[in-house]
Amino acid sequence: PESETKVPDVREPPRRPPLKEALGQLLVPDVALLMLVGAIHWACQAPYMMFLVSLCEHNGLPAQTPGFAVVFAVIAEFLVLSNSERLLSWMRPSSWLVAVVLATGLRWYLTANATSVGLMLGAQLLHGLSFGAFLVSVVALITRQIPETSRAQGQALLYLMVFGLGGILGNSGAGYIKDLAGVASLFELAALIQLAIAPLAILLAVRAHREHKTT
Repeated sequence: PESETKVPDVREPPRRPPLKEALGQLLVPDVALLMLVGAIHWACQAPYMMFLVSLCEHNGLPAQTPGFAVVFAVIAEFLVLSNSERLLSWMRPSSWLVAVVLATGLRWYLTANATSVGLMLGAQLLHGLSFGAFLVSVVALITRQIPETSRAQGQALLYLMVFGLGGILGNSGAGYIKDLAGVASLFELAALIQLAIAPLAILLAVRAHREHKTT
């Protein structure tokens, strides 16, 4: 029998590439503000990821302290990420982002000045907010801001701007500041930067609240 050939429907208009849509979202004020806050927040994680051992030595803490600190941080991160839906039912993601910024500022200040093992380990429990709640909130926010047709590209762009650009800025600056001012001052500067971006996070939360009320 003669094979049938399916003719494509050429009347359907070509679809705009998802990447172009996602890149266009960078011009949206709330998305740009989220990327800025996220990148600076992530840059401030560099002292912890690079110089926690040096800080513990500087503060006269036992050699096992950095290892236990990381364990405490990972446990807190796991607890937050495994309850992400419950967290978002308690507060809007923009409100969580404000809490993340403020809690991380407190974390770095306590970490910089921790002269006891208990205080150092307790401060690292805030990693649940610094990373866990941060990841949950920014992904939820970008999901709401970017259309469904380009959502995957939007999340990829989020990772590129926040973790890529933020990581480059943090890693390149942390070593220079440590050599210039010392490891404790590096963590204290990270705490100050977190507090400095708090108004931006609050602005984002206010704008999100207004948008929620009008929809």
